[in-house]
Amino acid sequence: MDLSSPLYEQVDVEALDALLQGQSMSETAVEFEYESYNIRITSTGHLTVQIS
Repeated sequence: MDLSSPLYEQVDVEALDALLQGQSMSETAVEFEYESYNIRITSTGHLTVQIS
């Protein structure tokens, strides 16, 4: 991956953690596009990165 800036500089990790915490009844996911990649993060800890 050749990104203009690291993903961790673009995402509020604490806010993402707060959003996904306590979602044990079912899997919750956050999806967004970053540069030319689709990013998916789930409450179960799975991270998926795919080219758009």
